[in-house]
Amino acid sequence: MPPIDGWKSGVYCIRNKFNNKRYVGSSAKSLSGRILGHQYRLNRGNHDNIYLQRAWNKLGSSAFQFITLEHCCPSRCIQQEQYSIDYYQSASSKFGYNLSPIAGSRLGARLTPEQCRRFSATAKEAMNRPEVRARLSTQTRKAMARPEVKAKLHAAIKRRWKTPGARRVASIAAKKCQSRPEVRAKRKATLSSQEYLTRLSSWSKASWKTSERQAKAYRPDWSDSEYRTKQSALMRLGWAKRKLKLQSNNTKDS
Repeated sequence: MPPIDGWKSGVYCIRNKFNNKRYVGSSAKSLSGRILGHQYRLNRGNHDNIYLQRAWNKLGSSAFQFITLEHCCPSRCIQQEQYSIDYYQSASSKFGYNLSPIAGSRLGARLTPEQCRRFSATAKEAMNRPEVRARLSTQTRKAMARPEVKAKLHAAIKRRWKTPGARRVASIAAKKCQSRPEVRAKRKATLSSQEYLTRLSSWSKASWKTSERQAKAYRPDWSDSEYRTKQSALMRLGWAKRKLKLQSNNTKDS
């Protein structure tokens, strides 16, 4: 095994000499080749990192320094890159140029409005093609047929809805969507269509055929007088609140 300094792989950074901002990266094959690639794209003006490219165009190549932070084996490059991103806080726009806070991933990456528009247009164009939609539908059905995938998705949804913030955001988005006139008109037409009513009736009949649904509906709790008294009180309270609300609305209208 070569000595540490003999590794061609490792972690590097591009440092701005004026404000000490850094871009941190790693290469599992060749540090020198990766650095030369950065220099080539920056000089041509087509670097993937728009923030680093703008700074390079404004200050010039002499304002930047290419530094090898650490030599390491290829299997440790991502781990050491993540350590350097966290140490220099290079994913923060105040201290660095890294778009993503996670090494080797696009998760949490900062996107410009132009990039968002371009990605959106590309996705819409792809989804308008029937062959793409058919392929995605087939892949989704295959994935959802696997029990482990369904269990993982169910657990993720339950975790998300446990947080008040996620429920509040979803509620606001749903109310905003349902308040749009075209959505309300489409929903009204759907609910009144005979096809929807027939489908809803079939779903309801199918659900009542399951023993779990029947056991949930006809619980032994209703044979308990204390439980029936409690439920009756709750129902009376609910109807009283509804009556007060209707009266207040009528008063405001008058």
